[in-house]
Amino acid sequence: MSVMDPTVTDDGRPSTRAALERALAQLSISELDAGAVALARRLAHDVDEARLVHADVREALDQLPPGVGVTARRALERLAVRVESTAVLASLAPRLLDCLTALGLTPAARAAIQRGRSAGEHDPAGPAGNPADEVRRRREQRGAGPR
Repeated sequence: MSVMDPTVTDDGRPSTRAALERALAQLSISELDAGAVALARRLAHDVDEARLVHADVREALDQLPPGVGVTARRALERLAVRVESTAVLASLAPRLLDCLTALGLTPAARAAIQRGRSAGEHDPAGPAGNPADEVRRRREQRGAGPR
């Protein structure tokens, strides 16, 4: 996060960690949730700090012919960082979403809780429900049985 503004990352993106902290401040978190909260904080931090560059990319950049100018080399380095950041985000975002769901910090999780289910429990009536499951349920209610 930026030293001057903790709600944005050093490169000006909105901070996932700051958004998580604002959401967590709205909850009464018990010690039972401490592990999920710590994991969510770590994942959010890692999303904000997604600046890994694989050694393969670095090696490829180092092997560019001498005729490649400094400007082009820097542009390729920035592109490599962006590609790696995207890969890190694609890997971490689903895990962070799972933590947020388990803590009841997503709209779907809150809706499930209101319907008397746990935050991470599958809810066939919810938005993540499988349409085929709904068709089977209705068929069974009519007495048609499974096909």
